[in-house]
Parts: sequence; structure tokens; C-alpha cells
Amino acid sequence: MYDLGCAMLFGLDMRLWRMALEIAEAKPGESVLDVGCGTGRLTLAAGAHVGPNGRAQGVDAAPEMIEVARRKAVRARSNAHFQVGLIEDLPFADGGFDLVMNTLVMHHLPSDVKRAGLAEVYRVLKPGGRFVAVDLQPPDAPVANLLARLFLGDHMAGSDITDSLAPMREAGFSGVESGPSPNSWFAFARGTR
Repeated sequence: MYDLGCAMLFGLDMRLWRMALEIAEAKPGESVLDVGCGTGRLTLAAGAHVGPNGRAQGVDAAPEMIEVARRKAVRARSNAHFQVGLIEDLPFADGGFDLVMNTLVMHHLPSDVKRAGLAEVYRVLKPGGRFVAVDLQPPDAPVANLLARLFLGDHMAGSDITDSLAPMREAGFSGVESGPSPNSWFAFARGTR
């Protein structure tokens, strides 16, 4: 139902996850962690993108989402792996990933969890590793903004990815920036360890 709801509400399909991988400049052979992976769509796309010499790992706080993601991985014969985990307490060793990503996660995190989570993301990245978050961006046009608030509610429609930039800098990231995506409903934030 989660996948169907996203598809109906946002028209989301694999284009969003491909777009996120392009923004992140993901490369074959890299190790990628998807934090807040939900039902695994980005992780599965990352697994296909990094190929058999790469690694794609997804974590989510909801065991139900992880079970769905695992079933999808088996059906797709994917090299992606999934486990329950929290952004603020990632179950991985220091410096194990080239790239940490998430989509549609940052707007859910309270400030304290976002700060702790970004410190954990920084910890699990290799030196020179990248973090990229793609999230909702409030539309500028008044009518589109009103529609976003009606369909998404103030919590989601009022989110702004730039709220993640200061906590990213505090966590130690360099080259921190944000920008629009090709889809006007989404924007990105990224930085480098």
C-alpha cells in the first residue's frame, strides 16, 4: 500500500530513484547505504546501479518495511540487503560506505534525531564519501503550494531540504549544498566527508 500510495500521490516510479542516484553520482562498484529505505526501492535501484562488484544496503526503523524490501530483493534476485536500523544508531562500522542516501526521509526527523543521524551518517562514510538526501520541496507557485498542503498536510508540504544544511555542516560535512531536482516537487542536499 505504501508503494501504491506514493505512486498515486506523487506519480513516483523508478525515475525518482534514478534521479537520486544521478544527483549522488553513484558509480559501479561503490558501497551504498540507503537510510530510511522503506520498502527498498532506492536500495534496489542502487544495487542494480553499483552492480555485482558493489554493495547496496538498506536500513529502516520499521520491521514491516524491511520484510517487504527483503521480499522484493528475493523476487528481483538483487544484491541488495536490508535490516532494521535507526539513522541515529547505524549498525555499521566506521568508514564502510562510499555513499549514504535517502529519499523522503529528512522531513520526518525531529531536529535532535536529524543532528544525531547526520553524525552517524558521517561516521559510516569513508573519507571522501558522499551523503545525498532527496526530499519534498514546497512549491513556490501559490496554487501548487495550496494543493500540496491540501494533499500532503502542513508537515510534509511545509518541509524544506535546506533545513538539513546547518546540521550537515555541524556533523562535519564539507561542500554542503542544496538545489532543485528535475522534478519540481523535490530538491536535494548533499555533502562530502
